[in-house]
Amino acid sequence: MGGTMLTVSGSGFSNDTSDIKVSVGSSDCEVVSASQNQLQCIIESEEKRHVVTNQGSHLTYGLGYAWSPSSLQVFVGDTVMWRWEAPAFQSVGYQVFSVSSPSGTEYDGGPLNSGGAKTAQ
Repeated sequence: MGGTMLTVSGSGFSNDTSDIKVSVGSSDCEVVSASQNQLQCIIESEEKRHVVTNQGSHLTYGLGYAWSPSSLQVFVGDTVMWRWEAPAFQSVGYQVFSVSSPSGTEYDGGPLNSGGAKTAQ
């Protein structure tokens, strides 16, 4: 989840922290101090923030009637935010909830529900 201070000891490091790039796996480690013999960095979080909007295009109804992206892969610690806005001059409401199949249209008691009322935004 990030936030760990990592100390690397050795020789030949630059004193200029902007010259040094450190990674731990796929996570960057922000260098906070460096000397010729040691550097310290803080491992950054791998958490990601995903935004899903209704700006996808539906084959029949057009722009604003499909989620974009239509699917995504999330991991523990990630945040997903849904944003929707009814198309101009349309009286449309949206509700976000989990379903048991991709074609599901009714909330079935799953872990995600934006609430009972549909809203324009």
